[in-house]
Amino acid sequence: MGIIEKSEVRMQPSVADGDRFRLRGFIASLGADELETRSVPIDLADVAAALEDNPKAVLFGAVGAERLELVGNVTGSRSRIARAFGVGSSSQPWPAK
Repeated sequence: MGIIEKSEVRMQPSVADGDRFRLRGFIASLGADELETRSVPIDLADVAAALEDNPKAVLFGAVGAERLELVGNVTGSRSRIARAFGVGSSSQPWPAK
């Protein structure tokens, strides 16, 4: 009847390297020149003002009534974006500022 049988090809599932792309690990790798840490409790409504015009990534240790950790401005610079993806700054496709 013209039925074509396809041989079944099974690919081995790949295991993603979850640790490589963890936000906590990336934040921990940032130096003091790229990360500002604020451990003082801050209201959630005041977070935006703290991030405004701040070139650094900011790690808040106690946000809101629940005192949760929060990080902002992680992708606030081209060099941090490139670093997050494991791309050297010399291979960035855009001009440096």
